Amino acid sequence: MHGSAVHGSCMVPGIVYRACRRLSTEIVAEHAIVLRGSVSRALDCAQRNRNSAPQTTRLASMGWYREHVLPHLVQTSCSAAANRRQRQKLVPMAHGEVLEVGFGSGLNTPFYDESKVTKIWALEPSQAMRRMASPEVAQSGLEIEFLDLPGEEIPLDTSSVDTVLMTYTLCTIADTTAALSGIGRVLKPDGRLLFCEHGLSPDEDVRRWQNRLNPVWRKLAGGCQLNRDIPGLIKASGFQILTEERRYIEGPRPLCYNFMGTAGPQS
Repeated sequence: MHGSAVHGSCMVPGIVYRACRRLSTEIVAEHAIVLRGSVSRALDCAQRNRNSAPQTTRLASMGWYREHVLPHLVQTSCSAAANRRQRQKLVPMAHGEVLEVGFGSGLNTPFYDESKVTKIWALEPSQAMRRMASPEVAQSGLEIEFLDLPGEEIPLDTSSVDTVLMTYTLCTIADTTAALSGIGRVLKPDGRLLFCEHGLSPDEDVRRWQNRLNPVWRKLAGGCQLNRDIPGLIKASGFQILTEERRYIEGPRPLCYNFMGTAGPQS
């Protein structure tokens, strides 16, 4: 869910406020996410103003939420211990020239094997997330260069990277077909796509909750989708799954069914 914009009607701030208050006690708190005091104060302010604010002000507040609140929600949720353990298993597999799609605040940076990686192209459209990533980038011994364009448009040469890394990103990208097609274009024929994503559960009762929560969660979490078939999307875009692990990680089940694995271009 890195770096994507919040879309919706002028009523989204009200929806976000109510959803955040409800989900922060029922789901977010269960997931051991501690929201910062500034975020809580911001939501209180949004509630006081939402009924009297004109449409233009409400639309502006959506942008304010996206810039000042959402990055902290993404940072705290994606840095949970269970997510870190998944990153720790996957990221060291990266080698050579790496494209990281949805670099976010740099949560993967400590897990790269510096002896195997020559450069990281950090694709992250959110300026707020890039600012949050600055300390990690500064402390790293890796060569990291940011790319400006959204994940669906990759400004790199064809067959130019050895590894593409995506962690908790494909759930948020609006046009997954275009994004994965772009990844396939820049990846070398013998390159590898490394992925770790949450998505559609195999259990019917959990899927029902994913489908119920998804409309509100999508607005609250910057476009993040709870119910995407991650392996299906990857295979439909011309990749073959080489290794794969599917399981629930620690946390509320609708949010925590994980897919982790590697894929390569179909031969």
